[in-house]
Amino acid sequence: MDDLIPYLYEKYASERESTPRKIDENDLRALKRTVEIIITLLQQELSKRKTVEIEIHKGILDYENLLSTGLQPLFSYPETVFNNMSEIVSHDLIEAFRALLFNLPTASVMISLRAVEAAIRDLYFELADEEINGGDSYLTWNYALSEIQKQLGSHEIRSKRLEGYLDFLREIRNSAEHPDKVFEINEAERIFVESVHAIEEVYLLIEKIHMKISKK
Repeated sequence: MDDLIPYLYEKYASERESTPRKIDENDLRALKRTVEIIITLLQQELSKRKTVEIEIHKGILDYENLLSTGLQPLFSYPETVFNNMSEIVSHDLIEAFRALLFNLPTASVMISLRAVEAAIRDLYFELADEEINGGDSYLTWNYALSEIQKQLGSHEIRSKRLEGYLDFLREIRNSAEHPDKVFEINEAERIFVESVHAIEEVYLLIEKIHMKISKK
């Protein structure tokens, strides 16, 4: 193809007056042979690959748009969120979304909750003093929330929206811990969206804390 394309272009598509407009038989045969070889090679390569077709669920998420643009459209303040978001939170959100794509709602819920938990840890360490900050990075949900409320109180900061999201997700988390709990796709989508909202509030709060500290 590397040789054939410039040859055909020069012979049939150049601006020269003598350029013929109809391909001759020899060139046509060469072009057909090349295309047949490419098709054969592509078929051989594709036959070696394991492919899974995604059946896009028609729910509250615009899957096609999110597949092409990433998860940024889910956030009202994507720049602030992604400037502060830790790698593990970003990773888990993408994994939770992929689980929805492959119709694995229970897995998506578990990973969505894990993403929120990681964001809560980020907020905890942002608020905690240096001594606490050197402690265990795998804090329990309830302990971290309790400490966060204390620290926010001392900083005179409150986020009712975050509290609302976390109350909802706490109930989901308690439900998810039941060994027989299975989530439907519509439930999982809602939990994923609520998790995104909670995570956004966490990082907006972290940004607010940064600004408050910088003014001191």
